[in-house]
Amino acid sequence: MKKLLLLLFVFCGIIGYAQYDGDKLPSGLTVSLTAADADYTIIQKSGEVIVKAIRMDSLRSYMTEQMAANVIELDSIDGETGQFIISDGTGWLTTASAKYKGGDAYNFGYRAGSVGSGSFVFQGFPTAAYNNTASNTHAFVWGRGNTASGNASTCWGTGSTASGWVATAFGTGSTASGSVATAFGNGSTASGVGSLAGSGGTASSLNSIAFSGGVASDTSAFAIGTGSEASGDYSIAGAGGTASGNYSVAFASGTSSGESSSSFGGGVSSGDYSMSWGSDPLDPLKPTASGDRSTAWGNNATASGIGSTAWGYSTIASGNYSTAWGNNITIASGNYSTAWGNNITAQSYLETCFGQYTDTAASKTATSWVATDRLFTISNGTGSGSRSNALVMLKNGNTTVTGEWSFTEAPIIGTSTEVAAVTNVGKIRYRADANNSWCEMVMQTGSSTYAWVVLKTNTW
Repeated sequence: MKKLLLLLFVFCGIIGYAQYDGDKLPSGLTVSLTAADADYTIIQKSGEVIVKAIRMDSLRSYMTEQMAANVIELDSIDGETGQFIISDGTGWLTTASAKYKGGDAYNFGYRAGSVGSGSFVFQGFPTAAYNNTASNTHAFVWGRGNTASGNASTCWGTGSTASGWVATAFGTGSTASGSVATAFGNGSTASGVGSLAGSGGTASSLNSIAFSGGVASDTSAFAIGTGSEASGDYSIAGAGGTASGNYSVAFASGTSSGESSSSFGGGVSSGDYSMSWGSDPLDPLKPTASGDRSTAWGNNATASGIGSTAWGYSTIASGNYSTAWGNNITIASGNYSTAWGNNITAQSYLETCFGQYTDTAASKTATSWVATDRLFTISNGTGSGSRSNALVMLKNGNTTVTGEWSFTEAPIIGTSTEVAAVTNVGKIRYRADANNSWCEMVMQTGSSTYAWVVLKTNTW
């Protein structure tokens, strides 16, 4: 008995059919539910009684003519349940490279291991070492030798790994193991939660960022450039800098270990809120700001006092709130002192010193007001072995001057009986005894005090 396959179509335009006018099947035919044992195909236009039939061998012949020349090779492909058949236009691709894995998972390429639910695998390479792997739920991977093992992770490129939850890795040899981490470029590693690493950078802490070989190892740290390391919370390092203090910044081989400290050009900032700048990162004589809130500018400048400032070459501000400007071991060691020049020293509390090669005092107190300590010094030495001072004023007002004074106008001459008062400011007098002579001037020594100040003393 002949069998036929009954199909209902909205419309069919297959040619070469035999036509039947009745609304019933021809006598002697029975319905088959499969194409394998059918002799004819009956095609009926929906809603009409016209029935059209075509022999199965004619249908196969027609399909063969319309499809690719290699369609007959389908029978030679060793496939599996759920296998995709893919052509490159000239032949059929191997069945191992495209397969529906169940659970909304798809494999389009060479892979290793299982494919997670809802995951996609693309490309790959026949060599086992270069297979792609998408082993977790909703993972997505393409390229060669990549692994997307984190839930909802994405990975592409060559030899990259995305193992963190919603992690992304792309490039060559990049690894994103932190949740919501991203690694890209060559050899980058993002292991911190929410971290970002590119071009060989390593970002290992929460929300850290590292590029171009930099290492960011603490919360929200940022590092860029080979040899740069940001290990403090919210720290920033670049161009070989090291920022280990929280909120610190270091660039150009600078080192910042104090909280909120900054260093540039090889500077070293260890005090909290300190800053250091150098002119040459390779110079071993680095500027150092070790006091809290201190500032050091210039090679070998040292600011070790709290709030101190050292500017120039080989300047030292060791007193609290002191300032040293200049060159060649200019030192401000008294609290609130200022030293400005070449190889000079302001040793006393609140002392100000200008010039070069100071003849230092035997008596000095760096932390408190002492009347017999220096207040103001002008130095005029010519070398380390020839130190001298042109003027020294003590805190009590006593002043010593070396050298002659000249005036563009004649001085106002005072008498030995005149008192030091506001009305006599600027008057000069001469006094003498058996072995001494003095040249004195009335000067203001306080908000409302005045005194005869010795300008010159001779003894014989």
